[in-house]
Amino acid sequence: MTTSGSATPGWYPDPHDSTQYRYWDGSAWTESTMPAAGAGGSSPGADSGSGSGAPNPFAAPGGPPSAGASDPAGGSPFAAPGQPLGGADQGAGNPFGAGSPPEYGSGQPWSPGASPYGSAGQPLHGGGLSDIGSWLSGTFNTLVKRIVPVSVFLIVVPLIGWSLVLLLFRSAVESIVIDTRGDVEVTGFGAGGFLVTALVTLIVLLVVGTARLGTSHQLYMAHDDTPRSLGASWLIGLRRLPRAIGWGLILVIAVLAAVFVFVLVGVYVGVGAGLLTGLALFVVGVWLWVKLFFFETALVVAPPGVSPFQASWQATDGRWGAVFGRGLLIGVILSAISFGVQIVSGIVGAVLPAWHVNFDSNGNVLFNGINVEDSDVLEVGSLLPGAGATISLVVLYTVSQAVSRAIWLSANTGLYHQAGGAVDPQN
Repeated sequence: MTTSGSATPGWYPDPHDSTQYRYWDGSAWTESTMPAAGAGGSSPGADSGSGSGAPNPFAAPGGPPSAGASDPAGGSPFAAPGQPLGGADQGAGNPFGAGSPPEYGSGQPWSPGASPYGSAGQPLHGGGLSDIGSWLSGTFNTLVKRIVPVSVFLIVVPLIGWSLVLLLFRSAVESIVIDTRGDVEVTGFGAGGFLVTALVTLIVLLVVGTARLGTSHQLYMAHDDTPRSLGASWLIGLRRLPRAIGWGLILVIAVLAAVFVFVLVGVYVGVGAGLLTGLALFVVGVWLWVKLFFFETALVVAPPGVSPFQASWQATDGRWGAVFGRGLLIGVILSAISFGVQIVSGIVGAVLPAWHVNFDSNGNVLFNGINVEDSDVLEVGSLLPGAGATISLVVLYTVSQAVSRAIWLSANTGLYHQAGGAVDPQN
């Protein structure tokens, strides 16, 4: 991960491996590493005198750091015996400012109960939320940078999956005939077709869910300036899918329980008490919505030992109002975009040879020109749009949904990154 700040080039604890040091070139970490103390080598600055337990490879001025380590600058990584290039003042040579190297650079994953903040109370990623303009700019700029993987995850994958489901469903029902003359008789029904459709639907749901989780990973890592390949994000999404299903079910059950309490109070206690309960649930719900604002992002990027509830809760500590305001703002933006997309979709859908609903001169409803109420024999296939129109409708729906989801996920992951939310170093 890149980190803001400029400092003297030198050797510092590896941000991803506590057993070694990594060279900082003044603006970013390089690929040059060397063993740390207790891991087969001595740490920079170690005393070469007695009691050290191991010779100091930096004892001689200009001496090499250790076998296998190199100085990208072309010279010795230490200007004096045991001294980094930054001089005796460790703070001057620390690319993260005065004080000790960042806690995140220790290579240790964030664990439950541990503070998500490094030394001097600094967040793991940045110091806090940027202004709204910068946040929105980062949201859209990141989407532009990662437009290809995001489009694959949110458009191509769902488009293929749901087109297949709808075509299978159409195939399963198009041969059904309903005869209402006398006793209602249904023919052409095949259970096998519906079972296949149901199975494929389940698989598509899992694949689309994996793609959405992969999108969150793509966008978070892009906000962190450490972009990942499409394949890497797909594997992360696949690995986090069971976790998403489990915690998602818990969240759904909690919401249903709250609704059940509201209905129960309204029915058995009275409308007044029900309204008060509803108001209380609404207030609590808004508060929880903010505290769990980063639930989806945390599902993907938080360490395995940290629940998404806990990670989101910590990321919003001291920022409830700021997160609430930004959440409302992105909601307004998405609503406006959704309204525009619906208008365009309605115009396009009206000219497609799809499923048209209109009325005859007597006011009867016609589906594709067929009066269902007056039809003694109804062929279900005649009510369905053609295969081409079906796919066209799926394209319209998928693209409209992808636009909203992409903006939401980029805004959410960017804000979680600014808030210093818990992150798995293995991401």
